[in-house]
Amino acid sequence: MQIPDQYLDAKVSDFGEETKRDVSDAVAAGKMITLVGSTGTGKTRLVMAVYRQLRHGHKCMFIRVPEYVMELQSTYSEWGAHEVGNMVKKACDQDILILDDLGSEKTTEFVRASLFLIINHREMHGLCTFVTSNKSLGEISETLEERIASRLAAGLVIELDGADRRLSKGVPHD
Repeated sequence: MQIPDQYLDAKVSDFGEETKRDVSDAVAAGKMITLVGSTGTGKTRLVMAVYRQLRHGHKCMFIRVPEYVMELQSTYSEWGAHEVGNMVKKACDQDILILDDLGSEKTTEFVRASLFLIINHREMHGLCTFVTSNKSLGEISETLEERIASRLAAGLVIELDGADRRLSKGVPHD
């Protein structure tokens, strides 16, 4: 994956020593870290910094969940369940997986099942996973599935708050 220009200078250290230590500890322990907060608080910037830092030494995959879900659904329609299984397995088998923008996808049983398979596998095998969401764990429990929210809650949950940094810089957000 090519890192978008606005994240080329992102560094984990930009988020403070505590966050830097939490990220380092999570990677070493194979934990799940969930970053929650409103739009523009730096969740994607932080995981891009993690991706930049770790992608050369680990099998690392960055997934924008809404786009991934659309790709899964399209693949299922065109190629069937076997190929979707391969896509899910690839996400499961990374040393480090980043799931960006969880909860903003259109939710169906297929989506719930696919995301649960990935998150459950990674938790059961102690594989480091970073998740970002604009939704609280309670909202994820309601819109996706309680089992997904429970697995996220078992890891480290970091709440990022503050004003939308994109708007304060005059950069329109998506």
